[in-house]
Amino acid sequence: MSKIFNIAKAIFVGLLLILIVEPVLANNVTKTPPSEYGVVSDDVLEQRIRNLYSQLDLRLTPEVKKYIYDYTVKHRYSAEDFLGRSEMYFPMFQEKLSEKGLPDEIKCLAIVESNLKPTAVSPHGATGLWQFIQSTGEMYDLDKSKYVDDRRDPVKSTEAAADFLLDLYYKYNDWTLALAAYNCGPGNVNKAIRRSGGSDYWSIRSYLPKETQMYIPKLIAVIYVTQYYYEHNLTPKEIDLEFQNTRTAKVWEGLSFAEVKKISGLSMDVIKKLNPQYIRNYVPKNNGENLLTLPANEMFDVAYAEQTQLELINQEIPVVLEEEILEEPIVGVAEVSTPAMDLISIASIVPNDINRLTVAHNNPVKLPEIREERPLVAVSPNDNRKKKPNFSVLKEHTIVRAPR
Repeated sequence: MSKIFNIAKAIFVGLLLILIVEPVLANNVTKTPPSEYGVVSDDVLEQRIRNLYSQLDLRLTPEVKKYIYDYTVKHRYSAEDFLGRSEMYFPMFQEKLSEKGLPDEIKCLAIVESNLKPTAVSPHGATGLWQFIQSTGEMYDLDKSKYVDDRRDPVKSTEAAADFLLDLYYKYNDWTLALAAYNCGPGNVNKAIRRSGGSDYWSIRSYLPKETQMYIPKLIAVIYVTQYYYEHNLTPKEIDLEFQNTRTAKVWEGLSFAEVKKISGLSMDVIKKLNPQYIRNYVPKNNGENLLTLPANEMFDVAYAEQTQLELINQEIPVVLEEEILEEPIVGVAEVSTPAMDLISIASIVPNDINRLTVAHNNPVKLPEIREERPLVAVSPNDNRKKKPNFSVLKEHTIVRAPR
């Protein structure tokens, strides 16, 4: 009897060990990412990054590889999410950046800053798509009141970010250094240049704050993903129909979102997402300077309602260059907005024959003529210090600023 008991006991212990040890061993085995994720070799990554036309100093480093892996394997849903939102914002970004002569790929900086969420707020109070702190925003005409925060306005904040980056470029004559200064402030970049003796981002990188050391690698990875996402079987998240065809109007008299909802039948959520700059769900009177964006059909209902005073902004279908047109034309091209509009129609995006996220022809643009001098205050959108103008820096560095 005891012999049978011992055998049964041994079998039980063996089964128990299998149940405990096997999961542990399985967790310790290096898992190979599924092939459908399109994981590629370093040589392929290197070649693809070389093929990216850019005025930035793009390099494949271990940090860049890590971020690419994160976006294409570990955090795929996050990448598909910002790829979807990029279809809403990139056309407007490209228009604004092109107007001021900035490299097209800088549009990807807003993904690094806010993941393309206009209501994003950092722990240090930086706000909006481009993460402006209030003092820097005020320098670039982004006002904040109890009703409106221009830092959350996609168009106004994009124009301000372009002006800020242009000021930094004129200071360093290098876009990659300008981007580093956007993150940590010109003072930190100047200090890194002095300590390292270098004159480019990669030679001074180890002397910069830790966050800035990872800032450019993350940006390079984002640029890579927006251009090669299809190679990794990433699918941009589909945009809701309400955001695909919108119109914008000037608001002459104060108008509440509740009234807009009543007239249009739209949900409050849609109205707020299309107009993130209005803090209290109210568009205050401001001589037509404040804008309202709505889906096209509902905008007409609101604009022509007796109780509203809105002026529709003229909007045109974008011109697509011949080399960007597909053999099979896109069906149902919708109207898109003028520069005043904060969300641009997805229909303005023109995919090429391999479904890349191509949104505009990248023509080199001559930088604006330098006419006006303006001192640059050494503050960064992401600096976590208390923001006060550094007048000693103002005396030491004076840069020129392009006219608006």
